[in-house]
Amino acid sequence: PYVTSVKNQEPYGTCWAFAAIAASEANLKKTYGSDYDLSECGMAYFSYNDKSKEADPLGGTVGDYTEPVFFSPGNFLNNGGNQLLVTSALAAWRGPIDEKKAPYGNADPNMTLSSELAYDVTIAHLENDYVAAMSDKNAVKTIIMKCGAVTGNVSMISTCLVLGEDYVSLNVPNTGFNSNHDITIIGWDDEFSADNFAYKPSGDGAWLCKNSYGSNWGGQNGYFWLSYYDAIINSSGYVHGYQYGKKDNYSRNYQYDGGSIVKSAPAITKAANVFVSKGDETVKAVGYFTLDPNVTTTISLYKECTSTNPETGTCVATFKDKQTFAGYHTVNIPKSFAIKKGQKFSVVISQKRADNSNAKIVMETDCKNANFNYVSTTKVGQSFYYDTRGKWNDSNLVPRYNKHTDLTPKVKVFTTAAPKVSATKVDEFVERLYTKALKRRADEEGKAYWVKQIIERKKTPGEVGIYFFTLPEYTKKKTSNQQFISDLYATFMNRKPDAGGMSYWLDECKKQDRVTIIKRFTQCDEFKQICKSYGL
Repeated sequence: PYVTSVKNQEPYGTCWAFAAIAASEANLKKTYGSDYDLSECGMAYFSYNDKSKEADPLGGTVGDYTEPVFFSPGNFLNNGGNQLLVTSALAAWRGPIDEKKAPYGNADPNMTLSSELAYDVTIAHLENDYVAAMSDKNAVKTIIMKCGAVTGNVSMISTCLVLGEDYVSLNVPNTGFNSNHDITIIGWDDEFSADNFAYKPSGDGAWLCKNSYGSNWGGQNGYFWLSYYDAIINSSGYVHGYQYGKKDNYSRNYQYDGGSIVKSAPAITKAANVFVSKGDETVKAVGYFTLDPNVTTTISLYKECTSTNPETGTCVATFKDKQTFAGYHTVNIPKSFAIKKGQKFSVVISQKRADNSNAKIVMETDCKNANFNYVSTTKVGQSFYYDTRGKWNDSNLVPRYNKHTDLTPKVKVFTTAAPKVSATKVDEFVERLYTKALKRRADEEGKAYWVKQIIERKKTPGEVGIYFFTLPEYTKKKTSNQQFISDLYATFMNRKPDAGGMSYWLDECKKQDRVTIIKRFTQCDEFKQICKSYGL
């Protein structure tokens, strides 16, 4: 199995963070083949988001936080936690970080960690969290195989434990106890004997679990066996399997859900977030949550939407994504697209269960209970939900008990920064267009104009190429279709046309106008390679 060393959570109640980190280390080892030592202290600290210091670099989660209140406000080490806290933090890119950055040996309830650790030095970025009921053995096994290990929650009752010299086992025979401890499941044995438990279960089989009480706990070096038939895990237990991607897969995480509590309502049929680009970027992926298994999510993205309707503007992508498991999911957009600095863009989702009924969309909201104080805020024009009346609602403007609902869709958009363009290379590219299309050297004024258009991303290289062939300087030549096609081959493919190609395009010229033909040439692989050679 993909396991790292057994750690010790003492003297604090941080089993939930230790379980999450152990599962994360297992996935990183499975994915990249190396051992990682991640910080449990950092995981616990940044799961409870500070009100101001740890707001994400884009500022979308300012005002959102989760505060521990069970022991005393701020006691993140003894308040307890859960995997929803962890997933929300990791999906926001708050961790995981290296153990050396926040050693558990230095952990203190009153400590303060630098906000730079929250985002700047993460080892990897969470891309998926697969969730399943612990009672579903096949699902749990599938997720372990996919991720390397999973977290689970048990009732660690001493009378239900066997602390033997050769093995340690746990089976809680009834639901009279509450779940009180998180562990990591790393494997299983379908033939582990029912006779090996203090309370004999109804059949053989057990999960092999990694605990967080140190390697000296019990007679199995810190591991133990958990019966398949344990009453607690079969009534209320869930596993989480974490899957990571490289931290440079995406540059920016556009998000508004900086807290962790979730709310859902069947009356919400669609949800959306509207963002404003912080720079020239390429939109690559979307992150979202599902509450149920076997949910199909329809995702649409728009550019230049209005501040009141996220489905206005230009729809640049619409696609469906089906997920077998509940949890958190990252999905690449089938065809990424560019956005410019200051440009508004939106992401809209709707979800259907396998029976085609509306699935409950995961939203974030305010909540306070005996253990936690969850705070979620929105601003006007950021987050929206679509109700059964067929109306978009700005979640900041809908009153509820004399205050705002602040329902925030837990939907994120991931981008990569647009590569820096060399002015020299763009100059050469434009000069080439003049030579190939117009058969002359570029005049300085004209070249400077087109270089600026490309560098400032006001025009794409393909759009500039189309423009050259629609200039009066070219159209007045009244070239034959054969010469026209030869010019397009030279400009966009950097070669002469072959006989078959010439025949095909001459036939197409009878069916389509020249602008359409030019556009089709700008989309060919050869032209993409030409652009790439100039850093475009």
